[in-house]
Amino acid sequence: MTDGLEERFWELAHKRFAVENVGLHELIEGKFRNLLRSGAARMQGGGVAEDKEQVEVAEKNLGRLVDAMIKEVRDRELQAVNRSVFDFAVGRYCPAWPFC
Repeated sequence: MTDGLEERFWELAHKRFAVENVGLHELIEGKFRNLLRSGAARMQGGGVAEDKEQVEVAEKNLGRLVDAMIKEVRDRELQAVNRSVFDFAVGRYCPAWPFC
């Protein structure tokens, strides 16, 4: 289930970035996917990976992280999420269960 949940999170984030025409720098995509992977694993380990309400909470938290990255990209007049933007958003919005 972890792979499926990770992929679900990726699709949600990827669609949000695409709608806003914001990319992920190639060096950050792996870091971002690790964040999603650890969130899915944390949910699996806690026995809540199939709990609809908990998945919705995780998706809302992921949405806030992605929105923060998009805002920073716009504010800095960039085209893609770079390491600085990623670190800023994670630092500002974590803890954001289950990702950090």
